[in-house]
Amino acid sequence: MSTQVKAMKLPSTLSSLRRIGQRIKLSQEQRLIDGSGLFDRTFYRASYPDVAQSDLDPVLHYALHGHEEGRNPSAAFNTKQYRRRHRLAETQNPLIHYIKTRRRRRISKAPSSLEDIAAWQLESDEIELATLPPPGEIGVFIHLFYDDLAKEILALLDNIPYPYRVYISTDTTAKQRSIEVVLAELSLTEKAVIKVLPNRGWDIGPFLVGFASEIASHDICLRLQGKKSTSEDPKYGIEWRRHIFSELVGHPILVRRIVSLLMSYADLGIVMPSHWDGISRWLSVGSNVDAMQSVLRRLSVDVRLRRDQKVEFASGSMYWFRSRALGPLLDLKLGWDDFSPPDEGVRDATFAHGIERSLLFCVAKGGLRWSFSPVKRLLSEMTEQVCQQIIEQSGAFDKGYYLEKYRDVARNQWDPVKHYVHEGWKDNRNPAPDFNGRYYKDLIEKAGYVDVNPLVHFLMVGRARGLSAQRRLVGQATIVVDDLYGAYRRAEDAPTYVQETTPSIHPSAVKAIAFYLPQFHPFEENNRFWGRGFTEWTNTTKAQPMFEGHYQPRLPGELGFYDTRIKDVIKRQMELARQYGIHGFCLHHYFLEGRPVMRVPYNHILADKSLDLPFCLHWANEPWTAQWDGEARQQGTLLTQRHTPEDDLAFFKDIEPAITDSRYITVDGRPLLLIYRPSLFPNIRATVERWQACCRAIGLPPLFLAAMQTIFDGDVDPRAFGFDAAVEFPPHNLPIPNVSGSVSLYDPGFEGAIFDYRAAVEKALARQAPSYPCFRGIVPDWDCTPRRSTPAMFINSHPAVYREWLEKICVQTHDRLPVDRQFVFINAWNEWAEGAYLEPDRKYGYAYLQATADALNGASRAPPRIGAGRDRPGVVLSAQAGE
Repeated sequence: MSTQVKAMKLPSTLSSLRRIGQRIKLSQEQRLIDGSGLFDRTFYRASYPDVAQSDLDPVLHYALHGHEEGRNPSAAFNTKQYRRRHRLAETQNPLIHYIKTRRRRRISKAPSSLEDIAAWQLESDEIELATLPPPGEIGVFIHLFYDDLAKEILALLDNIPYPYRVYISTDTTAKQRSIEVVLAELSLTEKAVIKVLPNRGWDIGPFLVGFASEIASHDICLRLQGKKSTSEDPKYGIEWRRHIFSELVGHPILVRRIVSLLMSYADLGIVMPSHWDGISRWLSVGSNVDAMQSVLRRLSVDVRLRRDQKVEFASGSMYWFRSRALGPLLDLKLGWDDFSPPDEGVRDATFAHGIERSLLFCVAKGGLRWSFSPVKRLLSEMTEQVCQQIIEQSGAFDKGYYLEKYRDVARNQWDPVKHYVHEGWKDNRNPAPDFNGRYYKDLIEKAGYVDVNPLVHFLMVGRARGLSAQRRLVGQATIVVDDLYGAYRRAEDAPTYVQETTPSIHPSAVKAIAFYLPQFHPFEENNRFWGRGFTEWTNTTKAQPMFEGHYQPRLPGELGFYDTRIKDVIKRQMELARQYGIHGFCLHHYFLEGRPVMRVPYNHILADKSLDLPFCLHWANEPWTAQWDGEARQQGTLLTQRHTPEDDLAFFKDIEPAITDSRYITVDGRPLLLIYRPSLFPNIRATVERWQACCRAIGLPPLFLAAMQTIFDGDVDPRAFGFDAAVEFPPHNLPIPNVSGSVSLYDPGFEGAIFDYRAAVEKALARQAPSYPCFRGIVPDWDCTPRRSTPAMFINSHPAVYREWLEKICVQTHDRLPVDRQFVFINAWNEWAEGAYLEPDRKYGYAYLQATADALNGASRAPPRIGAGRDRPGVVLSAQAGE
């Protein structure tokens, strides 16, 4: 009996021990965080109002829940980024991991040899941010041979957020007086010491001889100089020194980061700028071999150098350093006789140049390491709170301009700076009229700054480097298109124009279904978002050609700028579709925030049985956004897309009149329903079961569900969602190269993407049949110029190429799929603002409709017959969100 009692109590005892252990661990972590100096309680309460409103200590909240929720313990530590970089489990506390790791790395093991100075680098992935106060004053050492650079350089000291003392060397009393004027102007006189020293050893002699004792009196120091590189083009020196300044002292946050690195790593001796691209050819030992060997001998460093040997050094002779890093050099007690006067004819190979190139050997001699400036990593890791702080303090953001230009921000009363920091820059929005966000982002990405806020980069780095925030046009700023109207007036006489015909259609099991966009009538939501009277034609007609031969704007033919509130428009569309062999329309269907949107064509079709072209629905279940991209955002979303169990049932009630209609397209008696983004459902299989239960309740066969293959979900296997089939949706998922360089662009700064239609056809036709049912898709053309300032588009599209593509996928469909499900989906019947339409236009007339009929006939395995019947291809109605 006692054994049983013990056995019954054991789990309870273990559970109690676990709880005690968890409390002890939590208490230890809380003390560790508290003692680290890395947690900012004020920041945490201000950032997370729920914590501020509770009685819970912020450190305890972070240790318990905050780190798992991705909250940041300070403005300088990004919890989510740290977790991703170090691949931590969700239960691991990133700040605890950092504190313990930093403790282990504080004194890292030095390499055993000085042969390869690169091995002494503290790699970027070893460097983490600490927030520790520096000890005492920082020593700033500046050599100003060119006193006209005094203001440019001394103004940078305002970016040092710590107490400092500045030591300046120059070579004449006249220059000293000039520098003193600048010091007084910048209120730096009390912080400065100026020495007039012999002009020997370039900038290095005055530094090591003239300020040896002052260097030793500071722990952390910064060395700068007025660099001009007078032997080169003046721009050479300007760009080089600005590059250096931007990486060493370009912004207070950067300076704080560098100083924190030096404080966090006792074995870090020097932080230097990355090499400017313009000096890449000078990064070897070269003619400095003898001078370097001389310095190394005096340092007792036994390393043999070669002329062609690449060597790391602080190019430009500017860097942050720990004073003891220069100890081996200072111990040499160098004097003026060790250095020669500058010789304008000698730009290398002096003793001073030997010291410059040997500096890191000196640092390593003392057992210390070196590192490049952390500016790139700092920018890539910066939290949104810090970005917002930098922007707001800069005064560079024009709130009035932003609200005026981006009406969705004003309409939704979003804070303009917060919107820009959170997502505006990602959408290439401009923070001010003189700042081109897309141009500048592309510019810095080429320099390796990926996923970096362009305005923050400009404020911290770009401005100091003299980078332009606006594209400089190198070609014509404007173009004149002669007699644009005349060109369109003559379109019907051009060889490309095809007149209407009544083609003979071969009977076939393959059914062509064209997606149908219903956005050709005004409705409440679009009136509110884009202005009263907005329709698809609003965007379509405002497009302009981007390059020679670019077919924009696209103007409609027979149907004109139609309004689908007029039922006869839909009737004529169906007549044309049937006439040219289209089996049906797939209506893009919109159901957002629990209610129907954009429904005039849908309502006309359900109400009038004479509109008898077969149809089905495609639910475009994504949010409507100001960017027309369906990406859910905290800001910039016009209508949200919900997927709750209640919404599942409401959606079924919404489509029930359609799926029970005799004209609705079915597969083996099952209503065909396409879903744009199944992955947005929290539990799609549960949704499917609800819908099928609704079908059973009304005596309807289960839905035949098809998943769209888009850039969001890729070439998804529909079985993963409990669906029956997939539908290709070109141009989605057709990876082909950008060929923008192959056309004569009117704007040399064009930032869109141009693709070869023929390459897309080849890629599509080469696709192997998947292991699951998949309906092939095709697009007659694609050009987003009406919708985007940075459009994507095809060139080399033509009705004949489209016909070839359609005919071949019809043959593939015939060969791969059972007779009752041989569907081919055409994107689209009327996507005018994306250049994807079959309807007649002013340039090609009925050419794409004729090509459709010819392709269907070419793929048919039966003889032709005349006339149209209900067994002919029909129309599928498609409802996409945000189109």
